[in-house]
Amino acid sequence: MKWCYEHDVDVILHGHTHQRSVVKLEDHTFVDRKSVWLVGLGSTSAHHTHLIPGHLNQLAELDFSNKNIAIQFYTINENRVMEDGNPIILE
Repeated sequence: MKWCYEHDVDVILHGHTHQRSVVKLEDHTFVDRKSVWLVGLGSTSAHHTHLIPGHLNQLAELDFSNKNIAIQFYTINENRVMEDGNPIILE
């Protein structure tokens, strides 16, 4: 994480958790408070037996066109992709 803070990394994407998550980590030891977002994108093509009960496969679209990154999550159900909630803005 120290390397990420020192090199101004804004976001780290990861997968293979079968569940999405968005967490902001902050390091207060720097003169300027440093932070990095950890974004878990869930599963995109896991068999339903590998998913958490009640959860669906998901994907996410990241929008870098504005000052802050926006993430729109989608669920995949029976080969249909549907928007899942409002975009999350990483401020």
